Amino acid sequence: MSREDQLAEIFVYGTLRKGFVPHSYLHGWSVRFLGEGTIAGILYDLGEYPGAVPSDDPDNEIRGELYELTDPENQLRVLDGIEEFDSAQPETSLFVRKSARVRLRTGKEVAAWVYFLPRKPRNARLIASGDFAAAHS
Repeated sequence: MSREDQLAEIFVYGTLRKGFVPHSYLHGWSVRFLGEGTIAGILYDLGEYPGAVPSDDPDNEIRGELYELTDPENQLRVLDGIEEFDSAQPETSLFVRKSARVRLRTGKEVAAWVYFLPRKPRNARLIASGDFAAAHS
């Protein structure tokens, strides 16, 4: 079993963050909040929710929250459904779940699951700040 298969951390940058209705999934599961952090990526506004594309440029940062899942296998199955991710057909999924490096405010870096768009969206507005919550407050 690879380390990626054992990941129990999830980084959320959109409506699964505190203050949005879908956060109730995480809250209801009593997951452990590990802190605020960033990942390397470009964030797009897709209307009711954002979508992220990974980036190799460290200046492209997306802000979000890191959580430790208490029952990763079952919780990821539910989150995969919410994010419309099908591991058997990732090319047709709305989002794909991938491992990414999260840098916490403390400077510590950890690997976590992140839901990314499978490709750069057409006709979507860039969220230059990298912070969906701030862009929608």
